[in-house]
Amino acid sequence: MATAEPIVETETYNNNGSAEPIKQQQSMPSQTSNNGHNVNDESNEELNGLYEQARSDIDKLRLRIQQLRKQKPKKLRSEFAIRKKQEEAKEAQRKSRPQPPQNEEAKNDEPKEPELLSKLTLKLKEYRTLSGHGNKVYGCDWNPHNDNRLVSVGRDGKLLFWYADTGYKRLAYPLETEFIMTLKYSPDGRHVACGGLDDVLSIFEVKSETGIIDCEPKIYKAHTGYISCLQYIDNNTILTSSGDKTIREWDLSKDVQTPSYTYCVHREDVMSMDLNPKNPNLLLTGSVDSTTKIIDLRIKPQQEDENKSDYTPNNGNISTSYNNNVTHSFYMGYDDLSKRNRTTDVNVVKWFPNGDAFVAGCDDGTVRLFDYRSGRVLSEYSYHRQTNDDINGYKNGRNSNDNTSLVKTSTNTPDGTDHEHKNNDDEVDHKAHEPLKASDDDPDYFEDELEGTDGVAALDFSKSGAFMFVSYNNDQHEVLVWNILENRVVQKLKHQQHVPCLKVSPDGKTLVTACWNHHLKLWK
Repeated sequence: MATAEPIVETETYNNNGSAEPIKQQQSMPSQTSNNGHNVNDESNEELNGLYEQARSDIDKLRLRIQQLRKQKPKKLRSEFAIRKKQEEAKEAQRKSRPQPPQNEEAKNDEPKEPELLSKLTLKLKEYRTLSGHGNKVYGCDWNPHNDNRLVSVGRDGKLLFWYADTGYKRLAYPLETEFIMTLKYSPDGRHVACGGLDDVLSIFEVKSETGIIDCEPKIYKAHTGYISCLQYIDNNTILTSSGDKTIREWDLSKDVQTPSYTYCVHREDVMSMDLNPKNPNLLLTGSVDSTTKIIDLRIKPQQEDENKSDYTPNNGNISTSYNNNVTHSFYMGYDDLSKRNRTTDVNVVKWFPNGDAFVAGCDDGTVRLFDYRSGRVLSEYSYHRQTNDDINGYKNGRNSNDNTSLVKTSTNTPDGTDHEHKNNDDEVDHKAHEPLKASDDDPDYFEDELEGTDGVAALDFSKSGAFMFVSYNNDQHEVLVWNILENRVVQKLKHQQHVPCLKVSPDGKTLVTACWNHHLKLWK
């Protein structure tokens, strides 16, 4: 059956330029499908349906937007306007303040606390007590590769290995002596070195077994006095300081159990030493002769001078071969204020974490902070001043800005002869090793406080160096936490008895303190 062709009207225009169209009818061929339906009608219906659906979706979106606009809080615009007015008022108030003249000196000369310092806070809490020693605990150390493991030694003659997280003992070595005073983990954590009043260096292997095990150590004998401190240079080289006034270097990889080198740079007992964290060639030492020295380990002493017999207390003149490796020497005793000596033992030395400065803990209860590049004292942290000042005050110690109370320390080491020190064009006799005593010329020292029982026993830094933990040889049994920048005590860690050793874990999160009450305490 034939279908009628649709007629389509078109518009044309006259040749004379008239805008009036002339309608013409043209016939278009119709398209039909095989079943007889018109294809154009079907496509138009489909397009119309999609168009209506789109129109419906658009209307719904418009309605939703209108609803959301109605739901939005009306006060936001007003709050914005109020906040803007407040900011404008503050700015106007700031501009209206009178500016002080630039050339006028400040009337208040008191040091103001920087805003940054107020953000440095520390609050340690005791979270675990390690119990297992049967007598006084003398020393402890952290495993350098595992913050969960540490080792301790005590008067009970046992070397104990601990799990810090649980407080359980993992391993115990019975020792042949009760008087091990110091111990140190090797850099790889596989050995522990011990030394004490037996004058012997003992190297123990750290076994993987658990329980009480008899472990035969390697023995190194050469010292004629007690061993006070140990420092590993690497896994095969260790340094020992001793009461025989020497520092000896040992090569543990060789079968020869004699020291490779002997450094004779002090005139009295060498109490402490520490390797520079940035440059391991620099060794910091402290001695009873009131000096701290920095030794360049790359300059080895001459072989024939290692056991020189003329090095005695009666002969203070040391040959050049003994001192050619000393790069810096600091004397703790001279005071420019009272113009006299206050000789004091150096009990503990420790490098600052950046390696550019160090501290010396002395027997007068003072910790002195030095910059070895300038050779000057940066600050002093005095236990005596702290106990006589308010603990909540801004300054409890002596800092570099307090010129009236700063003890300027000379870098000249007395050698038993009189020296001349000039201060304000006045010549002063410098008599070596004058006894410590109070003076009317120095109001910062107190007669009832100047006793040898307040000396620094142990110290360590936080990982950043912002805080310093110090224990003292007195009956207070406190570990003071010093804020290095503010020069004040921010916390006191109470103990039942004396604390001879304390160490900060390698990750800087935990402090362990060894106490004479047979326990170790962990602080976080």
